[in-house]
Amino acid sequence: MNRRAAATASSWWRATGISVADASLERFTVITASVTASLVESSRRRFAVQSDVDVMRRLEEISDRLARIEAAGQSAPPSSPR
Repeated sequence: MNRRAAATASSWWRATGISVADASLERFTVITASVTASLVESSRRRFAVQSDVDVMRRLEEISDRLARIEAAGQSAPPSSPR
């Protein structure tokens, strides 16, 4: 094999290796992005559910306080005007 043929063969293998490495890197990037998106979405859902539970509990507390205030206002004698 002469030098020119060896250089051409070497270039071909080099280009093939770069293509294979590039395809592997692209595949790894897509898989990593998919896993990350899945984890972020899962975390967001858990936080949203917890947040909704906290809001509902707080609204119930406010509603109970309002009911007590209204009940106390109805049972108290009217105040005299100043």
